[in-house]
Amino acid sequence: YTMLCCETLQALGIKYVCTGTSDPKQAFLIFQNANYQNKILHQHMTMETQLQGASCELHSDSCGCELPTEPRFAACGAVCRPFSQMRSKRFENGSVKSHDAYNVTFTEYFDWLACFEPITAIGEQVAGFNMPEFKGDDSTPLQRPSLQTTNNSSNCFQ
Repeated sequence: YTMLCCETLQALGIKYVCTGTSDPKQAFLIFQNANYQNKILHQHMTMETQLQGASCELHSDSCGCELPTEPRFAACGAVCRPFSQMRSKRFENGSVKSHDAYNVTFTEYFDWLACFEPITAIGEQVAGFNMPEFKGDDSTPLQRPSLQTTNNSSNCFQ
């Protein structure tokens, strides 16, 4: 979901520190480490555990792993499944909002941004994010106004 670095920086030869990533699939965390030659400082299973400052997968024996609270750049890709056109029930009424991964994008992602307040953030999502949630709807998730977050920078890591 979240990566405080990106392939573009690596490809351009720009020096960076990848302070943290999160993904609920252990196999992808292993893939990340292989791609970034073990230069990722912290790998969490969820953005929520990043926000809590919980121990990450790389330091599971520690009391906690707090990420720096001032990242300069965040490259984030929240879960695509709720919005993907490839999902069979994508355009059925209520299907997007009832998807089990919907809150990763519209709660955890916004909480993460509010907590860490990166100077620059790039969010990646599938084309279906800019399509109506169901047949007959004119609005899209991309057009949705800013949401209230449940966290803010004053209560991160608590």
